[in-house]
Amino acid sequence: MTKEINNEEEAMEQTDSKISSIHAPSELNGIDQVPPDTDPTTSIEKEWGCSWCDASFDTLKSLSGHVLGKSRHDTIHDYQEFREHYADELKIAPKTKKKAKAVSGSTVVRLKPIETEFLPDEEQEISELKRETAILKERLAQKNISDRLGVPEREQESQRAFFEEERQREDILKAKDREIENLHKRMEDELKRNHEKELAQIRSSHKTDIELIKIQQDFKLEMQKLKTEITKDVSDFKTEMDRTMVKGVNTFVDLIVEDFRDKKAARKQTAEQRQQLRESVTSTGDQGILAILERDSPQIIKES
Repeated sequence: MTKEINNEEEAMEQTDSKISSIHAPSELNGIDQVPPDTDPTTSIEKEWGCSWCDASFDTLKSLSGHVLGKSRHDTIHDYQEFREHYADELKIAPKTKKKAKAVSGSTVVRLKPIETEFLPDEEQEISELKRETAILKERLAQKNISDRLGVPEREQESQRAFFEEERQREDILKAKDREIENLHKRMEDELKRNHEKELAQIRSSHKTDIELIKIQQDFKLEMQKLKTEITKDVSDFKTEMDRTMVKGVNTFVDLIVEDFRDKKAARKQTAEQRQQLRESVTSTGDQGILAILERDSPQIIKES
C-alpha cells in the first residue's frame, strides 16, 4: 500500500509541475511568486476556476478536456494534506512539501492544501459479503446437525410424498412428450399425403419438372419450419417443468429445516421440565421417582 501511495505522490508532483508551468503568468519569472489576486470570490471566473491557485476555468478544462477538470485539479491540493493527516494509519512518514522547479518564462505557484474526507465505497459491499457468509455458515451447520441426527420417520414420510409427487410430474412430462411426438408424426403424415396428392395432380396434368422441384423445396422448407416450432415448444415446456421442480425442492428443504427446529425446541423443553421435576423430587425425598429420573436423564440430555 505504501508503494502505491508513493507512486500516486510522484504522479501528483509531476502534474503539479505541469500545471504550474501552464497556468502561471509568463511575465513573472521568479520562484515562489504568488499572483496578487488569489481570492476565489473576486470574480465569476474565479468561482469556476481553482479555489487555491490562479488556474482559470478554461485552463482546468483544457487540462482535462471536461468541466470535471476542476475537481481533478483540486486533488493536487488535497493530496499532501491527506498524506500528512493519515500518516499514523498508513505507517509512513509525512513528506515535506517540495518546491516545484522553476521553468523558464513561467512562475511557480504555491498550492494551498484543503481538508478532504474520503468515504470508501467498498464498505457496503464488504458488509453484504459478511452477511451472506454468515447465512451460508448457518445453513451448513444446520445440515451437519441433520446428518448426525438422521432422518426421523415423519420426515421420511414427507420425503416419500415429495418423491411420489416428483414421479407424477415426470409421468406427466413424459405423457406430454409422447403427445407432442404423436402430433408431430400426424402432421408429417398429413403433409406427406398432401404432397403425394399434389404430385399426383402434377403427373396427371403433365406439369413441368421445374414446378415439381419447386413444390418439393417448398415442402422441405415447411417441414423444417414445423420442426423448429415443435422443438421450441418442447424446450419451453421442459424449462417450465424444471423451474417448477426446483421451486418444489426449495420448499421441501425449508419444511425439513423448520420441522427440525421445532423438534429440537420440544426436546429441550422436555429436558428442562424433567430436570425441574428431578430437583423437586430430590427436595421431597421420593426415592422411586428419583430413581426413574436418574435412569432416564442421560438419554434426555443426549436427545436435547
